[in-house]
Amino acid sequence: MPKISLIAKLSLILLGIILFIFLFEVFVRITSIDIRLLEPMLYYQVFDTNAYVTSENANRLYSLRPNFFETIGYVHPSETKYQERKVTINSMGFRSQERNQKKSEGIYRIVVLGGSNTYGAAVSDNDTYPAIMQRMLDEKYPGKFEVWNAGLCGYVLSQKVAYAKEIIEAYNPDLLIIQHRNEGKRAFSLQEEGNVKGLIQLFNKNKELFKENVPSPFEKSSLSKAHNLLIGKSRVYGFMVIVFFRREYVGALEKGEPHYGSVGDSPTNVFGSSIHEKSQDYGQYINYRDFTNFVKEYKKIPILIFDSMGHWKECCSGNNTYWGAQCFSLCTYKLNLSEEYSDIHPPSYVYEWYAKELVDYLVSDLII
Repeated sequence: MPKISLIAKLSLILLGIILFIFLFEVFVRITSIDIRLLEPMLYYQVFDTNAYVTSENANRLYSLRPNFFETIGYVHPSETKYQERKVTINSMGFRSQERNQKKSEGIYRIVVLGGSNTYGAAVSDNDTYPAIMQRMLDEKYPGKFEVWNAGLCGYVLSQKVAYAKEIIEAYNPDLLIIQHRNEGKRAFSLQEEGNVKGLIQLFNKNKELFKENVPSPFEKSSLSKAHNLLIGKSRVYGFMVIVFFRREYVGALEKGEPHYGSVGDSPTNVFGSSIHEKSQDYGQYINYRDFTNFVKEYKKIPILIFDSMGHWKECCSGNNTYWGAQCFSLCTYKLNLSEEYSDIHPPSYVYEWYAKELVDYLVSDLII
């Protein structure tokens, strides 16, 4: 019986390894075991969770549930109007009064996109700042303006851009106001926590979610570049990285360390703090890329970036542009205001101030 040469043995071993990796890749793609392991470590938004559903748009991740109504007990401690709030979503999925898709002649349509600050996570429907803007404009210019609230809790710029494109296509706005506060990677809705099937659909539609939620375990930039090339393409590689981070995640849970992964005050199953910080960078890259491309693509539609928290010194110093769009800041750091004026979910009287300042700015600068 002829002897098998060393090269032939090594070739057989290599072929066996390749076959094993191929079969494991097929197994991971069929079972989505990587996404199942990742599910409890994702970043979730936790406000008014019943109002949200998984979005068909895998760049948005979640949207508001049309024709939804609920009374919720959480309000700001300084709220003076009520102890519970009403949350109503109209038939088109906006937290606004019922609207017509087709814009009436002579109407100037303003759509305000944002996160929980715009959505109004601590106030009733009529006390979100877009709703107050609507009343103020109606008093000055009856029947001339529509102000739509397109805020969703937890939304970052890349989600707002994806939503803005849908809005432009369907509703023909004259002005987009984009409130910018949340940064980093996109949150998922708690409707997806435990909904592995929905998460699998989102990850299969949008491969960038792997890059955004599975950070590089390497310190060297060259290895991190290789990670970004492989993640999402090789599910076996992704599985191994997720297993690596899962050990850190479980260890952090066992130690009782603080975790990041919920947008809001309520805790949920999340990445340990160090993993969360590592995974933020790629999310912020997506935010910058998508927003700057959006501004270039939709030059005909005025876009105003609104710094509702008032921290952008660039806007307050006379430089009225941010990432290529005009910006307006309330400049709260310059003002002697009580603490709730800097809260992300302020009481209704703070939103009245927002609305007045915004309307005055829009009118005085001839934006509208």
